[in-house]
Amino acid sequence: MKEENDLFFVGKDDFFTWVRKRADSAFQPTGKWIFHNHPKHLAEIVTRLLVPYIDSGEIEVVKFRHSYNESNGRFRHLLPPICIYADEGSKERIRDILHECGLVRIYWQSEENSRNK
Repeated sequence: MKEENDLFFVGKDDFFTWVRKRADSAFQPTGKWIFHNHPKHLAEIVTRLLVPYIDSGEIEVVKFRHSYNESNGRFRHLLPPICIYADEGSKERIRDILHECGLVRIYWQSEENSRNK
C-alpha cells in the first residue's frame, strides 16, 4: 500500500513503514543506522524527532516496524527497529543528528552486510 500526501511518501507492507520526502528519489544508501525501541514508541519517535530532518532533506529515508510479534523470527530477542538510511556522504552527519535527538544507542549496518544475512 502506498500513500502520498503534500510532504511525505509513505510506503507500507505487512511489517514496515517507509517515510521519505519524495517517492522519486534516486538515493542509493550504503547502509543504515539502527535504533531499537518499544513498539508503541516507534511511530512517535519518527514523527516527533525525525520528520523535521526528513522535511529539511538531511535524512532521506526512515523505515520502522509497525507490526511486531514477539515470538516471530530470528530477531525475536530484539525490540523492533527504526532504520535511518545513509550513504557515505551523509553517514556521519546523520549519526550526529540522531545523537542530537537523544538516540545514542545506535549501530551502523552496511547494505552489503544486510543482504548477506
